[in-house]
Amino acid sequence: MRIFAAVKTQRLALILCWSVIAVDALNAQPADWETLVREGDAALASSDYGKAAELFGGAVEFGSTLPDSDPRKAQALMRLARAHRAEGDLARPEDLYRQAERPAEAAWGRESAEYGSFLNEVGRYYHRRRKVEIAERFYLDGFGVRVRVLGKDHPDVAESIVNLAVLYENQSRDQKAETYYRTALEIRERVLDATDLRIAATKEHFARLLHGMQQHEEASRLEQEAREVRAPLLTQIAGDRVEMQAIPISEVNRQPELVERTEPEYTEEAFIGRTQGSVGIHVEIDAEGIPRNLQVVRPLGLGLDEQALTALKRWRFRPARKDGSAVACRVIYEINFSLL
Repeated sequence: MRIFAAVKTQRLALILCWSVIAVDALNAQPADWETLVREGDAALASSDYGKAAELFGGAVEFGSTLPDSDPRKAQALMRLARAHRAEGDLARPEDLYRQAERPAEAAWGRESAEYGSFLNEVGRYYHRRRKVEIAERFYLDGFGVRVRVLGKDHPDVAESIVNLAVLYENQSRDQKAETYYRTALEIRERVLDATDLRIAATKEHFARLLHGMQQHEEASRLEQEAREVRAPLLTQIAGDRVEMQAIPISEVNRQPELVERTEPEYTEEAFIGRTQGSVGIHVEIDAEGIPRNLQVVRPLGLGLDEQALTALKRWRFRPARKDGSAVACRVIYEINFSLL
């Protein structure tokens, strides 16, 4: 019996009709799988989700002519599911993952690292939809495959353990979650470079649990260690410092007026961890209304600080004014992250 046979469908099956893909967009692309996927990956990386879905849809159509044993068939379906997930559509991926299950097994075999990654990815999908029993089943199946194929000391095995830890934390199974977090952190610190962001994410997840268990001292230590790992990336995103005479916001006659705003994206790590709150960012807005010298002063972790910085850098303002002239000013903005 296939894995998806046990999943109870709670909605009408979606009819995937690739004929609705924009013809002009596809005609503009060479009709080969590799080009469609490469350009789809680039569109997804740049957050152009509509274009990514069109290109991956073309790759899926191309893959429909291939035998199930060709890995491109499963890969295209998985990529299209990711594109829909990235744009916030959590309905379409379910059918896509179902369609990918048979070719994934045929192409890679059930006892393979690739198939273990497929199971883990589907588990994350159901985890995000808060279908915890289904998510746990996929996570455990993927974990078992990964341990058998890769051994216990492998980053992919640690990934599976972290996912299970977050899931158990979501269910208030705190003691079990703690055991899983400690195990995953031990593996990641043993096999990954100390600057790897996966270590930081594990510590941030674990710290959240420990705070809830009133183990604040250890939680605070883990949070600080994670911030040290993330600091170079935050500095890179903020960019070079620009020297300017910026006055406090309290001294201006008219505050800067926001005229162009980019919304930050929720990271999947923060989403499944149900992390909410505000990232505080100190910024100097120059006399042309451009944000400069950004610095995170109140972090949230799990990639939300990076998302907040990236978004605020793109904001544009009518500059503050003092005595009739445009001036640079200093201000702290709160970038809010809230789950619906």
